[in-house]
Amino acid sequence: MGKITKRIFQIYLESICITRLRGMDINIDFSQIRPHKDRKAGLIAGLCQQIQLSAVFDALLAQHTGRPPEIPYGSMAQLMLINLADDHHPLWRMKEYFADKNIESLLGHPVELSKLNDDRFGGFLDAMQAADCKKIYLELSTNAFRRYSIAFQREL
Repeated sequence: MGKITKRIFQIYLESICITRLRGMDINIDFSQIRPHKDRKAGLIAGLCQQIQLSAVFDALLAQHTGRPPEIPYGSMAQLMLINLADDHHPLWRMKEYFADKNIESLLGHPVELSKLNDDRFGGFLDAMQAADCKKIYLELSTNAFRRYSIAFQREL
């Protein structure tokens, strides 16, 4: 963090602490605070959670592989969508893209940055193709229609 940004953040935290905890002495070590540049990532992660993207991918792709992956398929799908919606790095640069993101806050569980490689994402895409993309799309779109109360009619 720059000196000015750090000082503004310090003033903000101090005002919150004073307001909430009047009379208590609080010491905050700012050297332990690491900023994250999530930009659109948090929004995309929230939308993915609303339509239960992780659950759909985990259920449909696990059937075809028969064993649980090291990183859940739903998390892989979510990471790919976040990347596509923000900076669109190629698969071999995914680790670089997520280096300054708080992956645990985006997914709800930790993922080692070293495990984000093009082979793992390629394996996810292969599993997705084997699981039938139309079925995945149908499940996700149905979840979105239900979640956001979108009515649709079938034309005859």
